[in-house]
Amino acid sequence: MADPRSAYAAADIVIGMGGSALRGLAFGKPLIVIGEEGFSELLTPHNVSLFLRQGWYGQWTRIVGIRCSGTLCGLEQLVDLPKLRAQTGRILAAIGD
Repeated sequence: MADPRSAYAAADIVIGMGGSALRGLAFGKPLIVIGEEGFSELLTPHNVSLFLRQGWYGQWTRIVGIRCSGTLCGLEQLVDLPKLRAQTGRILAAIGD
């Protein structure tokens, strides 16, 4: 897409890394950060400082913190818990307050 803003706006959940992760957060969407070696972690208030320090990417061997065992686990949490979806979508907004 030449201009992906409509896709981010329509998404319920963003799965991405780097700039894609940040764009999803800019739209207030909950995020599952992906990376190397099967890395996949739901962004939460408990791990946001890690991603702010190291970037929006991960490796299983480097990351220490709350982990979800794969993308499916993070998606199940977000789909089953609308309140969690809303909270995680506002993480960066809360940091700016």
